[in-house]
Amino acid sequence: RQLGGSNSQINELYHISRHHRRWTAEKLGPAAKEAELSFTEKVFLDDAKNYHAWSHRQVCKILWLTN
Repeated sequence: RQLGGSNSQINELYHISRHHRRWTAEKLGPAAKEAELSFTEKVFLDDAKNYHAWSHRQVCKILWLTN
């Protein structure tokens, strides 16, 4: 699914959904791996320095290593 709107709107949506994505990734564990990696890659295409995306990716990778 592709989001419409400006880059700032997309970043705002990401910021709002970040905690929900993390919670979901924790609950799904390794089953969420491909979707979450793909999502963060899309965010990096728009903003390679997006701290929240890097943080989310790091937390997910730690979760997958421990499960």
